[in-house]
Amino acid sequence: MGMKKKLLILALAVNSAFAWADNTGNGSNVDDLVYPMTKVCEGNPLFVNFPSPKWGDTKQTGTFYSADPSARVWNIDGKDILYVYCSHDMEPAQGCDHMDRYHIFSTEDMKTWTDHGEIFESKAVNAIMGSGWTIEGFMWAPDCLYNPTDKMYYYYFPHPKGPNWNDSWEIIVAKSDRPDGGFTIQKAISGMPGCIDPNVFLDDDGQIYIYVGGGGEVWGGKLKKDDWTTVDGTMKQMTINGGHFHEGAWVFKKDGLYYLTYPANGGAGGNKMAYATSDSPLGPWTEQGYYMNPHGGDTAHGSVVNFKGKWYQFYHTGNYSGSDVLRSVCVDELTFDGKKINMVRNWGEPKGTLPSVSLSKTVKIEAEDYNTGGSHYGYFKRPENNDISTETADGATYIQEITGNEWVRYSVNVEETGPYAVKVRIRQKDSNNGKFTIAVDGSWVRTNVAVGSDKDKWIEIELDNIYIEQGEHYIEFRGNSGNMQLDWLEMSNGFTKIPGTVEAEDFDRGGEDVAYHWINKNATGHGYRDDANFIESGQGIGWIDNGSWAKYTVNVTKAGKYKLTYWTASANDGGWFNLKWDGKDLWGRLKAPNTGGWTAWKPNVCTKEVTLTAGEHELRFCGGGNTNVDKFVFECTEEDTSGITDIIAVDAEDGKWYSINGTQSSNPQRGLNIHNGRKIIIK
Repeated sequence: MGMKKKLLILALAVNSAFAWADNTGNGSNVDDLVYPMTKVCEGNPLFVNFPSPKWGDTKQTGTFYSADPSARVWNIDGKDILYVYCSHDMEPAQGCDHMDRYHIFSTEDMKTWTDHGEIFESKAVNAIMGSGWTIEGFMWAPDCLYNPTDKMYYYYFPHPKGPNWNDSWEIIVAKSDRPDGGFTIQKAISGMPGCIDPNVFLDDDGQIYIYVGGGGEVWGGKLKKDDWTTVDGTMKQMTINGGHFHEGAWVFKKDGLYYLTYPANGGAGGNKMAYATSDSPLGPWTEQGYYMNPHGGDTAHGSVVNFKGKWYQFYHTGNYSGSDVLRSVCVDELTFDGKKINMVRNWGEPKGTLPSVSLSKTVKIEAEDYNTGGSHYGYFKRPENNDISTETADGATYIQEITGNEWVRYSVNVEETGPYAVKVRIRQKDSNNGKFTIAVDGSWVRTNVAVGSDKDKWIEIELDNIYIEQGEHYIEFRGNSGNMQLDWLEMSNGFTKIPGTVEAEDFDRGGEDVAYHWINKNATGHGYRDDANFIESGQGIGWIDNGSWAKYTVNVTKAGKYKLTYWTASANDGGWFNLKWDGKDLWGRLKAPNTGGWTAWKPNVCTKEVTLTAGEHELRFCGGGNTNVDKFVFECTEEDTSGITDIIAVDAEDGKWYSINGTQSSNPQRGLNIHNGRKIIIK
């Protein structure tokens, strides 16, 4: 079959699916959809008020979920119009398999958007490409570029040939004489690496460049000036960010400087957006850091465009659906400080004065004082749960409900770099499976924290050793499951407290030979740590050889005798390690028996009790061999009260209980308490 017949088949397959006429309705049946379709999109996320056919269902429609936006500005009849070429997450989602039927959106005012209808469907693409093309779906991030020489629009998209999708990616190019549809397949570009996410860039001298990348690799090269479907020379693998590059390279030029933006692997909380700069479109590239925080989804694929004198960052999130594979396109203004890209401030502004926190004071933030900016910025509520609301009862004003994948943000000014504790007052509303995550600047630092089994009972949960750098940050409270009510958050000194648990992965910050030293560089820590070689998501630390060590700064709140229980895992015999306290070996060599596996954690009780004094101390784990370590649990068996003197608390005669530091308690805790003006020691 000749190429002309193949192209005709595609044109019929695409254009027969939809009629081209104005329509602003939202039908429940695919046959009712008429394109172009225009709607007003008020704020982020975009396009969710447009209808979308469901995967495998030729009749029913659902929400239009969009991802991987490539934003372009074309001058049409003397008027600048912004177009967004995006991939399409279709319901019901199945990983990223059900991405199909590309659409194009356009706007003249960033408020009123037009959906121009379907461009390609994978079945039609496979029919045109011919024998061996068998994979349906998997129509991932596209891009489009206008060629002023032949006055044609070139559309580039990845699609796997088959039989296995993961090792058969090709970059296909199509073209049209208009930007909003009518594209016809030309061919798969030969000479391309088996990568995804094509991005094309036209330089001032008329040279076109193409970039592809995925799985940590990024490649760049030229296309021929007189044939935008053919590689000119060979593709070049580029070095970006020491392996932290994820996918989705996007290149643009500003004031003579080339910028390469991309989603970077950044631990729990999802991709951060990062960028590098160069004097050449193919590098070498100089890393410049991050300019957008994670937003709770795995990916953050984006593009940068100048429209009517302002720069914009397009990206996607999974907020609206609550799913990483049903995403929605969003947009925020992008600003520059000289050649530097400023952080995209998509977390709102503090309500009132920016609270300042330090290691020497405790600061409480009321839950209702979440950041301003509205939905998507200061908070997010799932659309089926209505908007955020507060309630006042029993002397407390609190957020009425936070369910899974809903969140609130609170900006703070951190005066001192160090470990902080975040305490929350929270209760279950109408379920007993409430769990939440605490994030700093979008990066998850404590995940799936269980609220407990009691409903309608306020409790306080404190999370220690959350390391925060000096400067302005935001704390995010994110629901994972259940339905919770939040009264307040409190920030204070967060050195791990004893009695309590020292998690092995929560060693101090400061880097190699300051906070830790690993003989084997495969030693792994928890996913929220940014230190080199500490990016595994499991508990504990492993690959611990004799001579390795990790330091923990701890705060003993009760002087006295302590029992130590340590949790280890090993698939071998002969495991051991040492613990040192302020430089002294108090416990001797601690045995770590064979537990039957490297993550088969089991407790070991140390037979020797030791006396610990109150205050700040250094605990140092010194590796031996043949063991992984999860945590160290310190239990006070006999409190030392010899140094306690009479302390009269102000207002202690109000009939309520107070701890030694003056904090009101709902019931007496172990240690020194104040009640009715008298000191009472609870053991």
